[in-house]
Amino acid sequence: MIRVASHVLISAPKDRVSRYLRDLRHLPAYDKKFAEVSIGRHDVESADLSAFGAFLGFKWKGSFRVEFPKDGGFHCEVPFGRLGRMAASYCLRPVVGGTVLTHEEVFHTALFLRPLLLLGRSWLAQALEAELWVIKEGAERLDRQIKLKEIESLI
Repeated sequence: MIRVASHVLISAPKDRVSRYLRDLRHLPAYDKKFAEVSIGRHDVESADLSAFGAFLGFKWKGSFRVEFPKDGGFHCEVPFGRLGRMAASYCLRPVVGGTVLTHEEVFHTALFLRPLLLLGRSWLAQALEAELWVIKEGAERLDRQIKLKEIESLI
């Protein structure tokens, strides 16, 4: 098992960060392990996804459930077929000045991939940081768009 985690401060209220994050159509934009996602059933507690992509250069496809906890983030376990699986968690916490997004990925991989993951742990951490910055930009953009619509409605 390999675990990587990081966090970022997003200058937007928690509800707007959650709105961006829980719009699962954005998933391929920030997580490069996903090339495409197809959203099946979706409600306030969970969603069913089918997806495909690449992990460590190996192509994968699978179906999985995304659960939406009360904190505004989400949790899922992504099957990579014979390569193993990944558990991903996104947790939101309101703070003065915005929202802290904490993201953790835990990889349970096939034995032949473990040495590669251990060697590539810093690469995984950098990929996680890049994901967080894309989410930060997207959530802050959404917040600005909502604020502009609110101002326009007053004019």
